[in-house]
Amino acid sequence: MRIEQKHTLGREEAIRRINVFVEDLLRKEPPAGVKVTEVTKNWTGDSMRFSFTAKKGFFGATIAGTVQVADTLVTLEAELPGILTAFVPEEKISGDVRGQLAKVLG
Repeated sequence: MRIEQKHTLGREEAIRRINVFVEDLLRKEPPAGVKVTEVTKNWTGDSMRFSFTAKKGFFGATIAGTVQVADTLVTLEAELPGILTAFVPEEKISGDVRGQLAKVLG
């Protein structure tokens, strides 16, 4: 999955907002009984690598990717596991993520 979101915040403010958003997400209880574990988030300059495991019942999937922040564009790339896209279409996931990113950077 690849999502590009334009912004007018400048690189530093976009990084700050994305970081706050991710930290807020990690503090919240996920919906529908999903458990999130093994969370990693590492910034190197303007690039953040992330990964987490989402589990519900016996099913679990690890999602990993990168967020690259430029002066006027944020690019998120992530590999979505087949078990996840078997239940939720990638278009739905990318639409939801795109909407959240637009709010954060709007």
